[in-house]
Amino acid sequence: GPFLLSFNPTTAAVLRDQIYDYDPAVFRDFREQWSAKDIRLPAALSVPVDTAMTERTLLPHGEWERCEAFNEFFKINDAPWLITAWLHKSPEQVALFSVQATLSRGPFNEHDIARVERLVPHVRRALAIKDRLESDVLRNQSLLHAFDRVPFGMMILDANGRVLDASGVAIETLQGTDALQREAGGRFAFTGPVGRNLHRLIASSMRDGHLVDGQIKLPRGHGLSPLSLLLTPLPAQAAAWFTAEPRWLLFIFDAETQVNADVDCVRRDLGISAREAELASLLAAGRTL
Repeated sequence: GPFLLSFNPTTAAVLRDQIYDYDPAVFRDFREQWSAKDIRLPAALSVPVDTAMTERTLLPHGEWERCEAFNEFFKINDAPWLITAWLHKSPEQVALFSVQATLSRGPFNEHDIARVERLVPHVRRALAIKDRLESDVLRNQSLLHAFDRVPFGMMILDANGRVLDASGVAIETLQGTDALQREAGGRFAFTGPVGRNLHRLIASSMRDGHLVDGQIKLPRGHGLSPLSLLLTPLPAQAAAWFTAEPRWLLFIFDAETQVNADVDCVRRDLGISAREAELASLLAAGRTL
């Protein structure tokens, strides 16, 4: 069956693999013990991307059948023959698409090479798309992690002011007010005077032909200072096929929340002692002398 393999060309350490229709335990042995002894891999490094290769095109006649990897691993596990092509090559990482064949099937030939070379560019393009999608997912996960660590609340709204996503701090800060309610579908929506002011602000910005920042004050009882809600537009994106597109970013600031500056950062940036930095951080958080 076919497999995808990425490894370091200097150390032969396998960085990533994806196998189909083959025993995972056997492939694990290859990854951990035999990849560095596979004499086909060093011989293949000079071959260009998208060019299909076999043992016969890479090695002198009979050399593969005489080597340790063939006799003590590949032949025993009934996967002695290979046709492969590079999908990517760089000094730090190479990636290949490969198909293994059994003893009974026999070595691959020129006809097989021609068939595989028609397929390889499509595999390479598909993996490039997959790489971009995985990178976007990783980037979004990192942003969401930061999203929930900042001391102020953050929400993403669509063009009509509906909440698409919200940080935990935003929900926690607004839950003690009557400005936010959970809808039947599980999403949050703004209600009351704040909701009306928010929609009025969005509507006025849209009528002017461009999006501008706006601020709303949310009064609170029990002697607490009002919350500040800052609305700012997000860059325009291509319209989604099915889902609402993000259009606004809403920041929720609570003046009652004390945020201490990092003492080490203050000490290093201002060139002061640790004790001076500690005092500066406390004063910046609202503490008195």
